[in-house]
Amino acid sequence: MKLTNFHSNWNDGRALSALIEYCQPGLCPNWQQLGSENALKNCERAIGLAERYLNVPAIISPGDMSSAELDELSCITYLSYFMKYNGPGYRATLERVRQKPGWQLNGEQLGEG
Repeated sequence: MKLTNFHSNWNDGRALSALIEYCQPGLCPNWQQLGSENALKNCERAIGLAERYLNVPAIISPGDMSSAELDELSCITYLSYFMKYNGPGYRATLERVRQKPGWQLNGEQLGEG
């Protein structure tokens, strides 16, 4: 999935579902089959899963997220909860790095092992 902006790339719920699957594999395993015609339903499900299982607060409504006029800054603010320190995206990325051969984590720094 190629993402180029923070409004039309996120308002059908598919990218958000993919992010949730990245953060916790198994939560949205069928994100690739989601249809953009079901934007509101996709956003409702994704925002609900993120709040329930990833502790990401639902600071944006599914209606706003699925809007053709999705506010870019609102989207960025919501997505920032995934990547904040010790957030679900932060932890998933660290785990991915730990599994990469030849790399190790030293505190907060990344270096070749």
